[in-house]
Amino acid sequence: PGSSSGTAQASQAWSKEGMERSGDESPTPLRKGSSGTSGGGTKTTPPSEAVEQPRQLFYDRDDTEWDGDGDEDVHTGTPLVFASAAPNFLQTNPPREPLGPQGKAIHMPADYGKFLTGQPRPSKVSTNGYPIVSSGKLVYDAMQHNAQRRARGGGEEPFYKVQSEGDRTLVFESLFESGNLYQAYKTGEEEYELVLKNDYNTNGHTQWYYFRVANMKKDVVYRFSIINFYKRSSMYSRGLRPVLYSQKDAAATQIGWHRVGDDITYKKNDLPYQKGENGPVKSFFSLQFSLKFPHSNDLCYMAHCYPYTYSDLQRYFTVLESDSEVRKICRRRILCRSLAGNRCDLLTITNPRDVSIAEEDEPKKPCVVLSARIHPGETNASWMMKGAIDYLTGWSDGAKELRDKFVFKIVPMLNPDGVVNGNYRTGLAGVDLNRKWKAPKKDLHPSVYYMKEMMERQRDERKIILFVDLHGHSVKRNIFIYGCDAKFWSAAANHESRDEPPNLSSRLFPAQLANAAQAFSFNDCRFHVKRRKENTGRVVAWRQFTNNSYTLEASFGGADAEHAPAETHFSIADYEKLGHGLCTTILAVLSGD
Repeated sequence: PGSSSGTAQASQAWSKEGMERSGDESPTPLRKGSSGTSGGGTKTTPPSEAVEQPRQLFYDRDDTEWDGDGDEDVHTGTPLVFASAAPNFLQTNPPREPLGPQGKAIHMPADYGKFLTGQPRPSKVSTNGYPIVSSGKLVYDAMQHNAQRRARGGGEEPFYKVQSEGDRTLVFESLFESGNLYQAYKTGEEEYELVLKNDYNTNGHTQWYYFRVANMKKDVVYRFSIINFYKRSSMYSRGLRPVLYSQKDAAATQIGWHRVGDDITYKKNDLPYQKGENGPVKSFFSLQFSLKFPHSNDLCYMAHCYPYTYSDLQRYFTVLESDSEVRKICRRRILCRSLAGNRCDLLTITNPRDVSIAEEDEPKKPCVVLSARIHPGETNASWMMKGAIDYLTGWSDGAKELRDKFVFKIVPMLNPDGVVNGNYRTGLAGVDLNRKWKAPKKDLHPSVYYMKEMMERQRDERKIILFVDLHGHSVKRNIFIYGCDAKFWSAAANHESRDEPPNLSSRLFPAQLANAAQAFSFNDCRFHVKRRKENTGRVVAWRQFTNNSYTLEASFGGADAEHAPAETHFSIADYEKLGHGLCTTILAVLSGD
């Protein structure tokens, strides 16, 4: 990398991929002739004469070859056939967008069955995880659309074809990366009921939505009702509004993702469902809102939160790796391949060791481990992670000191399959990977399995001083932490290498983070270790790897009146700023000063 010769491109393609690590920060590439599988293929070693030697990173040992697994394509692992990718969205920071008041209901609860359809709701109970809709015109069905697309061998033809110049029916699309919309029913001239797609191999976990709309008219009030949420509580009842991206706005005025929606309500509806033969009959919840599109005949994207896809992450890595100075301090390798064959990447960030000191005489730097997107629909976690990586790969005095004192092991996307397929909570195996940390299976939960393997190696060979898993929260405001109080320590349950932590020590890091980030609320932090959380990353890491193990939660909405920006939606910049604050807190609390 960094060469201006004709082999530079080939050199970069081989040198940036899949490094196997030893216990310290010195990378140990696969030896010549070694092999492994990735997505079903066999790794091959490039001809030595075709590849220029890469620049030194950390302390590269002699007589090694660079591994070259360069497959960065998006794999669904499912029968889905994606349309062309969503655009590379313009990322701008709009003016501050206040959290909205809870909207006035646009129907009376007793009249809900007649609100959009004009007819009473059916009483038949759903047992397949989807509501039974008996009225309205079906104008979008992702599964039927996918079958049609597969039969045609691809293409961009929409599910609903506009019938005439006067046809004002909205045209929906969700068959793109991270998209989620199962069905759309037209129930009035400008009124639509939407059904979200369940996570794959589950009959639930609906929260994330992300779809495209076309054929709209400017200044017309459209009403939407998403009718198959499961959660009783939601930030939509506390002022959260959806985000929208208009291609015409982005091109003409440089406006990117921004908040939209009026008359927002989140309420239980009268569509019943049952999970299991003997399970209780419950009702779905509906999100209702109205909006005006800014332009006629635009292409608009709507989502639960600012999207951050697998391809966005790969593009970000390309930017990092294009900087020759960043390549000296940051190295990417494949932690593992997902079930679908997508990359689960591991970044190692640290300053090169002093090669004038013998390797065995230099003390090992302690390790900080960061991870995100084990829950794929929590896109705000990726924006916080991007802020942290931007800081750590920057050139401020604080970043340099952090790299001098620590080795950072970062997995920015633990569940790439769920992200690609538009899941909210799970991966392709249909399980919550954040409940599989105690005993992950290599074949079903590879990212967690290899993450633990990496952390075990770091614990045994140096020391893990901090683990933070980044998440989004759908109910509470502000940004806060879940930690582990020392009173829940159990010598029998904890790894033999672990010493019992001092009382209240888990509160020190979040207390300092509250000083570094105005949006962080120490009063919202909790330090319980409940039995049902024993299999989570936070608790398993605390019992096996480090005293400082946390889940960092960021609201999908924004801050309350006591935190900044007060009563305002968090922007992308706010999430990134929290990532910066996380890094400065590491320096303040853990640097030994």
